Amino acid sequence: MDLNDTILQKTIDESLFYRQIYLADIPNIPLYMEQVTSFIDEKISFSKRDPSDKILTKTMINNYAKDKLIPPPLKKKYAKEHIVFLILIYHLKSILSIADIKILLTPLLKKVLDGDTADLFFVYEYFLKMQENKAYQLENSSVNSEIQKILTVFNLVMEANNKKRFAEKIIDNYF
Repeated sequence: MDLNDTILQKTIDESLFYRQIYLADIPNIPLYMEQVTSFIDEKISFSKRDPSDKILTKTMINNYAKDKLIPPPLKKKYAKEHIVFLILIYHLKSILSIADIKILLTPLLKKVLDGDTADLFFVYEYFLKMQENKAYQLENSSVNSEIQKILTVFNLVMEANNKKRFAEKIIDNYF
């Protein structure tokens, strides 16, 4: 196996490639389950290792709601905050257990259930910066320690995800 610098760099670039789903890309109107699964599948399908891999199913969403990982749907519809939670869960679950994800996201869920989405959207914006491989730095000293801890876990998970994807690319391309 010959991994010269050019091939290795191409493999690194492919493994670290993320298509961002910015908050502005997420519909501001509530969506039905089928619309949610279609939206997320369309936006995250690039990350599938195998075309048959499932990103998100109706059963997963129902289980996440039942297990209180996401807010319950309102009249069978899902809002922007639901989609943000689902995207975060998708990225976390390849490294963390569902039980750990629940522990991590519970402080954000409690605030969302109280009508406050600010911290959730703040964490999501930092998560996007981490995906872009920008240095993780919390420059805002007004961010509370709970949010700082959540972001630290996200940073570690993103590093682990990147290494995992890189290893998978090498295996897929060279073995």
